[in-house]
Order: sequence, then structure tokens, then C-alpha cells
Amino acid sequence: MLIQLAAFLGKVAVHPTPVTSLEEAMTRADVGLIPGEVLFAGGVLYLVGFAGLALFSAIADRKEYL
Repeated sequence: MLIQLAAFLGKVAVHPTPVTSLEEAMTRADVGLIPGEVLFAGGVLYLVGFAGLALFSAIADRKEYL
């Protein structure tokens, strides 16, 4: 999941030229009518959600084997 997030952020940051401001990065992240801010917020939720799932799974496994 981190690889997908890194690829998206890398694409926004350097394609077609390097970004010079956060505003420019948000504009580049736009997809159709969906603003870049919404996509970045979705990316954060995506990362936090999967990190939480991994943490929950690790804790449940640890309890099961201890």
C-alpha cells in the first residue's frame, strides 16, 4: 500500500515538471471534477486505514500465541 501511495505522490511531485508549491501539487492531483484535496485526504484515510488494520492484526496474532 505504501508503494502505491509513494507512486502517486511521486507522480504529482515531478510530472511534467517539479512542483514549486503545495497549491500547485493540489491542482495537479485533481482528477476530473474531484479536487486534489479530496484525493489527498482519501490517500491519508487509505494509509491510516491499512496501517490500523495491520496493527490490529498484529495485536490479535500476538494475543493468540501468547
